[in-house]
Amino acid sequence: MRFGDKARELMDSHGVSLRELARRAHFDAGHLSKVLNGYKPASAELASRLDTALDADGSLVALADERVTEAVGAPRRVDAAVLDAVAVMLAATRRLEDATSAATVMPSVREYTTMVDRFARDSDAVRRAATVGLLSELHQYAGWLYIPMRR
Repeated sequence: MRFGDKARELMDSHGVSLRELARRAHFDAGHLSKVLNGYKPASAELASRLDTALDADGSLVALADERVTEAVGAPRRVDAAVLDAVAVMLAATRRLEDATSAATVMPSVREYTTMVDRFARDSDAVRRAATVGLLSELHQYAGWLYIPMRR
């Protein structure tokens, strides 16, 4: 599913208009419209804010970069750009956690970990070290998130 389609589905289920979503996410409604209609890519920051505004449990952040979405379907095609995109998504998630809570971002971190674990298992020798490094970072972050959640 594409980012804009998922966002609109969530908007419909929550009864939120474009203008109201833009207000909640602190983004320009015109820019948001272009993103939802596929004319502009969704930044990790926008995806993170929309995820929060629509209670999407990380699903919008995961769809924000189409390279990542495509890589999920074909993990052997993972390249440096995909790993960089996941790292950007992780950074946005960390900023979101600073503004909310560990429990809020944990579903996203679990999804990222599952995805990158699959990338690591299917990666070629050239990408394996970078992929395993990112996977290690995700596991470490998840461990830190469990502390305030008392798990």
